[in-house]
Amino acid sequence: PNIEQQRHASKRLSKSSSSNVPASSDKGKIPQELLSVGIHPLVFPGVNGVAGVTEIGAFTSVFRGEKQQEMQRFCAFFHKSVFPLKIGAVGVVGEISHEQTMEYMYRRLFIQSLQRIKLMEFSTKHQYVKWAPVQDQPFDPEDSEIKKNHETISQLLLQMKNLENDERRSALLKQLLEGTPRGPQELSLLAASFTRTPDPELQKVLESTDVKERQTMSIEFLKRDIGVLEIQDRLRPEYDKKAQERARQGILEAQLRNGRKELGLDLDGKDPVVAQFRKNLEGKEIPASSLEVIEEELGKFSTLEKSSSEYNTTRKYLEWLTGLPSASRNFRSTIAKRKKGTRSGSGWKRSSRCPI
Repeated sequence: PNIEQQRHASKRLSKSSSSNVPASSDKGKIPQELLSVGIHPLVFPGVNGVAGVTEIGAFTSVFRGEKQQEMQRFCAFFHKSVFPLKIGAVGVVGEISHEQTMEYMYRRLFIQSLQRIKLMEFSTKHQYVKWAPVQDQPFDPEDSEIKKNHETISQLLLQMKNLENDERRSALLKQLLEGTPRGPQELSLLAASFTRTPDPELQKVLESTDVKERQTMSIEFLKRDIGVLEIQDRLRPEYDKKAQERARQGILEAQLRNGRKELGLDLDGKDPVVAQFRKNLEGKEIPASSLEVIEEELGKFSTLEKSSSEYNTTRKYLEWLTGLPSASRNFRSTIAKRKKGTRSGSGWKRSSRCPI
């Protein structure tokens, strides 16, 4: 969901007495001891993100109300790659606006990420940590290299927006570019968060306190994504054309199959196979009851599509069945067992003595 949907969801939940998440209050009063929550994917400061919980134990107890209400709203979020946590681990402090319980106790969180934090000390409370904000190294905003990198990042973001196929991502990029101007510190973080870079590499951007270094990494990630988008844009007409041809061919083949079925003609070359099965039976003394089963199987086989799961199973069975010696006890007993069998989703339910 986009930012507006998350805001409405947060307002709706804050008015509901049955909500697991308490209503928000002053964001300036963030506790110094926060529950550490492992998440995936990574969430960057200043971004409303959606992430899944990977460390579920203590988090479940929080949402059951066993902790203070203030602790329920704010958590220290760390990417799952930095677990087990160590002193100095970098994550974000965020406010949970909404949460969903998915299947298998999986929880999905809607997080309003506020700022980068560094783990300073483990609390006496289980899975709680003490934190401090991450401070960037001093830099000169008028530095020519920083200004050039800042302009390059803005141009690359615009280029990505024009190439982006995902409407949601394109809308978020547009909102970023047309919104309040961002400084070099903030934009170098946000730019990386909009790329499809793997989380371990993005974690390095989150941990970096050197603005120039962050800008360089963000530019590299943006160029990499743009290169992929340009290739996709160049190949899209060819893919669309091939997709249309495959769809047209599929429709024609389906019409041809239906026509041949109505006329009783050969379907997908199965007539020669059926003829071979009948040839295998020539000269053999086969009981009438067994021959009835064989004819029934041949009739069913002639109506099966080659792509169906039963086609190969039935064909192998017929190959084996028509290859049995005539008038043998094994032949008659196997046919009798087969005739008593029932069909399941993946074929016949046969006894363990049946060789196929």
